[in-house]
Amino acid sequence: MDLSLNPAVADEYRSLSQKARVVTERWAATNLFCLACASDYLEQLKPNARVADFRCLNCAAQYQLKSSSRSFGNKVSNSAYHPKMDAILNGLVPHYAFLNYSLSRQVVTDLFIIPGYFFTPAIIEERPPLRPAARRAGWIGSNLLLHALPPDARISVVSAEQALPREDVRKAWDRFSFLGATEKTAGGWGADPVTRL
Repeated sequence: MDLSLNPAVADEYRSLSQKARVVTERWAATNLFCLACASDYLEQLKPNARVADFRCLNCAAQYQLKSSSRSFGNKVSNSAYHPKMDAILNGLVPHYAFLNYSLSRQVVTDLFIIPGYFFTPAIIEERPPLRPAARRAGWIGSNLLLHALPPDARISVVSAEQALPREDVRKAWDRFSFLGATEKTAGGWGADPVTRL
C-alpha cells in the first residue's frame, strides 16, 4: 500500500476542501481493499452517490470515505439524516473508512474502518435544518457519534504512517463479521432493541 498522496490530480480545483476530497478519493480508489472478503480492489462509485463512495465487485460490500487532516473527534458530520436512518433500518448502511492525512507532506497517516453494522439509530444524531436563506434550505444533515461506539469497532488499516498487513486487518474484521451475517442486523449492531427507535 502506497501511503503517498498525489496533489496533481486536483490541480483543476481551487477550493482546498475540493482538492482534499479529490486527492483522498483518488488514493482510496487506488489503495483501498475490501475487508469483508479477499478482494484487493474496490470500485469507485459515481460522484454524489446517495450512501456510498466505493463498492466491492466481489461481495458487493459498500464503503463511504471520510477524510480529514485532523484527528476525528467524538462526532463527525455526515450526509442527509433521513436517508441514513432508512439505510440503517433496512440493513443497508455502508462501512465507513476514516482517513487522516498530512497536508504538508501529502501522505496518509492513519486509516480505520468501522463496519456498517455497528451504526444504530442511537449512533446517528440529527442536525438542525438549514436556515431559509441557505442554498439547500430545510436540508437536514447528520452526525456520526463515534464516541458511542465500542473501541473494537475501529479496524485499523494504517497506523502512524504504517500500513498494517492485510491478513491482520481481515482477521480483526472477522471477529465481528457474524454481526453482518444475520438478518438481525437490519437496524445495526445486531439490532439491539435498546438502540432502536
